Amino acid sequence: MSAVRIEPASASHFDDVQYALSGGGDGRSCQCQWWMMRSSEWDSTTKAERQERLRSEMHADLAPGLVLYVDDVAAGFVRVGPRATHVRLAHSRKIAPLSTQPWEDPDVWTVSCFVVRREFRSLGL
Repeated sequence: MSAVRIEPASASHFDDVQYALSGGGDGRSCQCQWWMMRSSEWDSTTKAERQERLRSEMHADLAPGLVLYVDDVAAGFVRVGPRATHVRLAHSRKIAPLSTQPWEDPDVWTVSCFVVRREFRSLGL
């Protein structure tokens, strides 16, 4: 049986998050920034700029997400945090109108990205 653990995505885990994001899908280019900025800002940023934004977030007191480890290998990443920080989400025509809580309520959180490296998929993680 594999050892599974979850750690906050703090600054010391930056390389592990990058590894998790590089395992297939859009994670490598997105850097889990899609929901964090409006379309015009997204269109004007590069992968390197988005990566630097994620790095900065990982130095904050509140980690921007969680890293999943399987046998000490970074197998996945999930972005989770206060909904109000997810700027694009607030402007979604399909999601924002459905909220019954005030948008800026700090107690309402969201999961906006969920990445599992290809070799760890279909394992029930």
